[in-house]
Amino acid sequence: MSGKQKLGGYTWWPSDYQADEHVRLMSFEEEGVYRACLDLAWLHGSIPAELRVLAAVLGKRMTAKRLGRLWPTIAPCWEPGEDGRLINRRMERERSDILAYSAQQ
Repeated sequence: MSGKQKLGGYTWWPSDYQADEHVRLMSFEEEGVYRACLDLAWLHGSIPAELRVLAAVLGKRMTAKRLGRLWPTIAPCWEPGEDGRLINRRMERERSDILAYSAQQ
């Protein structure tokens, strides 16, 4: 998580999630992979950019070949971070909001 404070959980906004065009275009399998990636990104600050490594981290019989078939629909939700890994911009805003709130308490 390189320098990021560990946080237990993140706020989930079903209305925003369901309204997202990228999510609406995902199959249930793609959506499951996306949700697993969101959880990994929350815990570690980012996800591996290399699909072979990401597939290994996802586990659960996920192969790089299978992930490669699913990834084109999931990829628009991620962007390169500072360390060559992938981040989800919305998740990072949520992280910043939670840390700011925590600092005020």
